[in-house]
Amino acid sequence: MKKRVKLKVKLLGGLKIFNGKVEFPYEKKRSSQVDLLIAFLIINRNKSVTNLQLIDYLWPSGNSNKPEGALRNLVYRARKEMKHFFEDVDCIKSKGHRYFWNLEVDCNVDYEDILKLCNKVEKKNDPYQKYEICLDLITKYNSEILPELNYNEWIVEMNNSLSRNCLEAILNTLLVLANHNKYEEILKICNHQNCLKLKDLRIYQIQLYAYYKTNKIDLGLSFYHKVVDYYYSKYGIEVSHKLKKIYKMLIDTTSSIQIDVEELEKSLVSDNNDDDENTFYCDFDVFKNIYQINARSAKCSMKARILALLTVVDTSNSLDEKSINNEVDILKDVISNSLRKNDVFSKFNMTQYSLILASSDLEGAQIAIDKTISRYNERKKHDEVILISDLKKIR
Repeated sequence: MKKRVKLKVKLLGGLKIFNGKVEFPYEKKRSSQVDLLIAFLIINRNKSVTNLQLIDYLWPSGNSNKPEGALRNLVYRARKEMKHFFEDVDCIKSKGHRYFWNLEVDCNVDYEDILKLCNKVEKKNDPYQKYEICLDLITKYNSEILPELNYNEWIVEMNNSLSRNCLEAILNTLLVLANHNKYEEILKICNHQNCLKLKDLRIYQIQLYAYYKTNKIDLGLSFYHKVVDYYYSKYGIEVSHKLKKIYKMLIDTTSSIQIDVEELEKSLVSDNNDDDENTFYCDFDVFKNIYQINARSAKCSMKARILALLTVVDTSNSLDEKSINNEVDILKDVISNSLRKNDVFSKFNMTQYSLILASSDLEGAQIAIDKTISRYNERKKHDEVILISDLKKIR
């Protein structure tokens, strides 16, 4: 067999195969099962997979009445697609009760290249070499494997495995760079657009410490508040003690720099003017401080504000986490645009928001809450979801 041009196979972001002249797929509308078969055979080209195993991977729910016939038809269509690359050879071969990728058709697969880079990063000891390889790794790890087919369990497992490998390689690099005081390099890795997608607390901790070590205090403080807001809004939980400790180190650094009252006021004013028109949203640490201030004020002036709790409840107990999160996001937007500007709210956990209402009596606060519930009911996506409220005077 004459030497052939190696096929370049792109799995990240969706299946694409090309050899410089021809590119697959040729049409936007095509069978996802054909893509799935070709991808599976290329990924497992060095493994022995029986037809029964292949059927289980392609039709995991058993939704094919005649799976053997469906598989033969699928292989025929896939071979036809691959003929655009090589007229004189079948890219998909068969022997006995199994189909497999023809190993004479060499493939360079992006997913495998990334795994090789992960291993290469782990083996290197020199910080500069690790840094360069890690940047290359992050640049190439720009999407999920076959995102349009990610409903298949084996693809989900591949994505999870790739994510773990990349994350460990990046963390390994960051720790070595930190040991060699290469904090500018750490920030270049952490601020790479593909690294930002990983959203890992360990990376956040190293990144925040790098801001501290490079004396980029303002950037560090801004970054910390974004992380805190993300964890409260997404998960309704606090950040780690370690991250808070690094934040205190940043604060202690700023406290040694004396400013005047004008500069103080500038640092306290919101960066987003649009926020002035909405109900004030904050992370739960800030919310607790505001509550303490209101509790003290109530004791001194006898003018109590109202503490409220709004809970999203799935009465059918059947909605998935994504659907619940969508409902919670709708509620956040409703609260932000329904209540008064001097009210305060925060996410307490995955399904609850805590509020402090500028009302001296429960009746007035209940009216405001009822209006919020009414507006939420107008916008909610699932009828089985209800909103439960609980109010109490702050004393």
